[in-house]
Amino acid sequence: ADWVELTKPGITGLICLVAVGGFLLADPTSVGLLPLGLVVGTGALASAGSAMLNHYLERDRDRRMRRTRERPLAAARIGPGPGALVVGLALVAIGVGAAAVVLNPLTGLSILLGALTYVVVYTVWLKPRSSWNIVIGGFAGSAPALAGGAAATGRWSAGVLALALLVFLWTPPHFWSLALLLKDDYARAGLPMLPRMDDVGYSGKVVVVSAAL
Repeated sequence: ADWVELTKPGITGLICLVAVGGFLLADPTSVGLLPLGLVVGTGALASAGSAMLNHYLERDRDRRMRRTRERPLAAARIGPGPGALVVGLALVAIGVGAAAVVLNPLTGLSILLGALTYVVVYTVWLKPRSSWNIVIGGFAGSAPALAGGAAATGRWSAGVLALALLVFLWTPPHFWSLALLLKDDYARAGLPMLPRMDDVGYSGKVVVVSAAL
């Protein structure tokens, strides 16, 4: 159960739904069940691996937050060794590689961009340094739409790009709303989330405006 929790099943499920949406938007008249299943499967593998890497990289910060201190690595229910790191990297590599070979290179590239954005750009670089971290990191949620579209037609159509943009715009207000409720928790972890660094009234306005967009 702890290893399953490391894959963040809820987020992975949402990633798969976005990929399905991208696939259907790309070619709604001819839905190939095999490529649809393949993009969902490979995307799920890469998403699960990225989640494991996020757990591994944030285990020390997670221990300082009430919301996350019971996560498997933070609570030491899974040992401190590199197991989660190795498995996470393997899942991402398998997901990206299989998508590129079995589907097409653009699908693999889309999945790779999502994983790199979430693990490297957001988790490692921006999250501990910038209060606007989720704005750029939000691309990780858009990448599955691109992967789904690429799996269906081998390209990114206007509809697929529109879905990716919609997810990109939805992500910041969703996370900032959560951060407004957990300001003290993020402060304990030393994370510069926007509602913690700026006036709550200003942050609330940003959430409303970005949600309206």
